[in-house]
Amino acid sequence: MAKTAKSLFHTLPHCFLRSQLFKPNCRNLSSHVKYSIEVNNQKDFLRVSLKSRVLNLSFEYLLDNNVHSFDPISSQRMENIVDVNQNVDLIDWRLNDDNKLELFWGDKRTTFFDLSLLEESSKLKQVFWDSSSFNKLIWSRAIDVNGLNGSECEKSMDQFYGLFARYGVVFVKNVEANESATKKLCEKMGIISRTYYGADMWTVAADGKHADTFATNLAIRTHTDNTYFDAPLGVQVFHCLSHDGSGGETLLVDGLNISRLLRQKDQKSYNTLTRVPIRYRYLDPGKAMFKASGPMITEECEGFPSLKQFRYNDYDRDIDQSHLSLEDQRAFFKALRKAAILIQSPENEVTLKLSPGLVVFIDNWRVLHGRNSFTGNRVLCGCYMERHDWRSKAALAQF
Repeated sequence: MAKTAKSLFHTLPHCFLRSQLFKPNCRNLSSHVKYSIEVNNQKDFLRVSLKSRVLNLSFEYLLDNNVHSFDPISSQRMENIVDVNQNVDLIDWRLNDDNKLELFWGDKRTTFFDLSLLEESSKLKQVFWDSSSFNKLIWSRAIDVNGLNGSECEKSMDQFYGLFARYGVVFVKNVEANESATKKLCEKMGIISRTYYGADMWTVAADGKHADTFATNLAIRTHTDNTYFDAPLGVQVFHCLSHDGSGGETLLVDGLNISRLLRQKDQKSYNTLTRVPIRYRYLDPGKAMFKASGPMITEECEGFPSLKQFRYNDYDRDIDQSHLSLEDQRAFFKALRKAAILIQSPENEVTLKLSPGLVVFIDNWRVLHGRNSFTGNRVLCGCYMERHDWRSKAALAQF
């Protein structure tokens, strides 16, 4: 393991103070970000405090992420980790004006670490919502389709992707109420996924053509789609083209908010739902059978409150959960019921009426959707879209 040399303990130029831990005075990392740096010669790491978080960076990590180890054009890592000498002392370091740490090692190497990249990676923050905050955070920010086509197109698209990254739901209004206009909008915003359910766009009516409750007029409890796929499709799009009856209101629930509440109320149940994989199944007799498994809640690598995926569909939960131990069976069904109570709570469930001209884009890895029962003829069109494409565009819109 890398070791810190005693020669570290001297006064560094401008901003470092002599003590057991070196602590610099705060300086600007950028025009709005403050930093501080500490080193501990017993723990062998640098502690970097950014505006949004504090990170402990091992010397091995700093050696592996030398700025000059990356191709300047592709940004791909070019150095083989096998060739990285990790058994080396850190002799000294300094912060340059371009926010790069210059690190001087005992084998006479000098490497550079770009602090600003750590701050950039923390900009996309998810924001939870419930029925009381939905109107202010999301509904009131519906984007006019004309803005996506006019002189403010770039600004409107950045707003679109930013809203999607933060809240997982975006509405676009004043779209022509037909499948062609809906498809045109979707193609402008990203990549339409081709699926088992049909090429590009689909149209849904209560016609019983599929072995699924969506092809009926029954109420559907909130859920995420494609839990029976290894990688559920990322974005769900709905556009109500017509409805000559009553009911059929759309239901939305924020999986991030459910995760937050469950974690607050019952940490043990939350841990169970992040740990225990559950099997899901879809059967269309004589046509298809899909099976997949995964936990209900998957955190991003930095942990809560960053949610990677909320996978939940009580309709498609497989009867075969024989992989679970008796202990896990008991823990899971107890935790599942507690989560379902939160999901179906009026405080957490948003009810709204989709009307012709209003298109909703839903993050299927976060936001649950459902509907109330209805009368009359109700026709929806929509599609699935690639989520990774949108996450890329949302990230680019931040810089």
